[in-house]
Amino acid sequence: MTAPDSAVPSSSQSFQTEGRGIVDADGQGFYVVRKSDAELFERLLRREPCYVLAPRQIGKSSLRIRTQERLRGRGVRCVSIDLTSIGSGASADEWYFSIAAAIHEDLGLDPDLDELWRKNRRMSPVRRFRQFLGDVVLGEDDEGPPVVIFLDEIDVTLGLPFSRDDFFGLIRSAREARADAPRWGRLTFCLIGVAAPLDLVADPERTPFNNSFEVRLDDFSREEARTFLPGLANASADPEALLGAVLDWTSGHPALTQRLCYHLCQQSSAGGEAQDGDSKGGDSKGGDSKEGKRKGGKRKSDAARVKDLVDTLFLDSGRISDPILLDAERRFAGDRADARIPVMLHLYGRLLNGEDVDADGNNPRQFGLRIAGLAAERKERLDPEELSPEEPTRSASRTRFRLRNRIFASVFDRAWVDERLARRFLTEPLQIWKDSGRKEDHVLRGDSLRIALAWAKGRDDVTPDEHDFLQASQEEQGRAEAARQQAEVERARRERAEQAMRSQRRVVSILATSIALLGVLMIVVIILYSENQRALQEKSEALASEQQARSVVENAYEERVARARDERVEAERLYKEAQKAHQDAEEAAKRKREEAKVAEEEARLALSKAPRWSTERLKAERKEDAAQKVRKEADRLDSKADDAARGMQSALQRYTIADRAVATLEDGSPQGASIAGSVKGAIEAEQGETRRLSNLVETQKEALTSAQKEIEDLRETQRDLEAQLAAAELEKATLQRELNAARAQQRAPVPSKLPAPTPNAPPPN
Repeated sequence: MTAPDSAVPSSSQSFQTEGRGIVDADGQGFYVVRKSDAELFERLLRREPCYVLAPRQIGKSSLRIRTQERLRGRGVRCVSIDLTSIGSGASADEWYFSIAAAIHEDLGLDPDLDELWRKNRRMSPVRRFRQFLGDVVLGEDDEGPPVVIFLDEIDVTLGLPFSRDDFFGLIRSAREARADAPRWGRLTFCLIGVAAPLDLVADPERTPFNNSFEVRLDDFSREEARTFLPGLANASADPEALLGAVLDWTSGHPALTQRLCYHLCQQSSAGGEAQDGDSKGGDSKGGDSKEGKRKGGKRKSDAARVKDLVDTLFLDSGRISDPILLDAERRFAGDRADARIPVMLHLYGRLLNGEDVDADGNNPRQFGLRIAGLAAERKERLDPEELSPEEPTRSASRTRFRLRNRIFASVFDRAWVDERLARRFLTEPLQIWKDSGRKEDHVLRGDSLRIALAWAKGRDDVTPDEHDFLQASQEEQGRAEAARQQAEVERARRERAEQAMRSQRRVVSILATSIALLGVLMIVVIILYSENQRALQEKSEALASEQQARSVVENAYEERVARARDERVEAERLYKEAQKAHQDAEEAAKRKREEAKVAEEEARLALSKAPRWSTERLKAERKEDAAQKVRKEADRLDSKADDAARGMQSALQRYTIADRAVATLEDGSPQGASIAGSVKGAIEAEQGETRRLSNLVETQKEALTSAQKEIEDLRETQRDLEAQLAAAELEKATLQRELNAARAQQRAPVPSKLPAPTPNAPPPN
């Protein structure tokens, strides 16, 4: 940051007369360097638009002069225009030309401004002024020296008879033109005055304050106010204490602080109490000097001196004589048509009551009190106990909205607030009512009338005009109440009519809906009737099909029963044939067994009687072998008899199955099965039953074929047995002859060695 220009002044410097006026860079007055000095200088040096809106007598003009001198030292061309010198009663063309002439003169430009203004007379004044800035002030050179235009007392624009939004819109457009034309970046505006941004520009789209930087100009801090200590050296033996007493009343207000310091120095120069006490080396804080006692005088303390001076300068007639206090008084005058005044007065009353109000820079009520000089933002250190658990410990300070100082609080006290609020109830609306010719459009209504009546109740200072105004307001309110009641009646009547209309529309809607529903129902009935007729037709066709299917099923059933009966007859026949074949096989086997038994008996007798190694013996053994063959044949016949029995059982089973099938078919109900299912199901069931019966027939045929084959085998076996029986009879005769021959040879001698008996030889008797 660039270092400030001024250092602490020497004791040869003095306070400004009455603490008023401008302290320039070369003057002998005390100038207090604040943070705003460096901020404004550096921002303008960076070509950033700025504005300084602050109360009166706070050092705005001094800041402007010192800043422009520092800028000129950096090669910046500066123009300073005090708008009060132009005034607010001129026409738009005269006003813009006056500003252009001031810029033209300060910059020493060559072109003839009158000729240029006449040349563009068809343009609007604001367009001509912009043309002047672009063509004359900036020219076509993008690299020329920067230009800063200071517009002081900007609040003069509040009284212009034409739109001031055009002027501020021009300043905004100059900033925005930098994007298209770099030469406009050389032009910077700085607005200075005593007004709020919302008061200056009504249209937020055209205000230059949105793209400009605010430079805050605050009261002196105690450290900054130490600049005045050299000037107070002759006013007190302890300048620090005297300055502290002054700041206790002014809280660093620049003009009030300088004024008190000036009068304190004047008292000392005139040989007042302070000079008398200090010259004797007495205690500056209230002690008595020996010389003072000898003269019968008593020196006052610094606080008492300052208190007496405050009473004299401000408290006794401050609102009338002091311009700073008078400006604040005028801002809350009863003839000002500003709806924010009562709200600001209520907020100021809260400050008088000692309430804590957090500072809000965007609050128009707080800004209005700041501009009036009644309040200011103060950064205060907080007690750690006041911090909430959510706040960090480092938040040791907070900006509060406080009363400006003790002087303002004493002059503009609670009585002043109450009196201003009371005036605001009737003064302004009464005057408006009277100026309008006492028209009823401008009387009090609602809460305003209720508050005014409460204010006037019991007062004996109500003027006739105020009484007439309140009476007219009450009468108008009565008429308004009657009109409201009549309107309520009319509204109720309209509501009833609308309700009846809605009811009628509802009935019509219901009837229309009912007719539509009836039409839909008729269509549905027709569709259902058609569907029913089609269903009846389909049902008739289905019944006919079912009847036809029943006939087919019944015919198939009769055919199936007939086939089953034929199968049963065939099975019965086969069973009888198998039974006869079995009986024949049993009888043949029985005969063969008996023959085998006789042959075995004869062979045993022959063996028992024939001697060993004799011819009879051999014949006997052959008989025995033949008997064995007969036994085997008998066993074979028994096996065939068993096979015939199984064939008979199979034939019997076939007959049983056929008989059961006949019984089932004769006991069954083909109508029920056919009716229960569809034609297709009945046909499929018939086909399944036919396949089952065919399989059964095939099985019975196979069993019959097997039985017939077994019968043929039994017959073949019977023939073989008969042939073997004949051979056995022949063998029996031969054996009988051999037996007789063997008996004849029994008397022959027996050999010494007999052969070993055969394994199949029967045991000896």
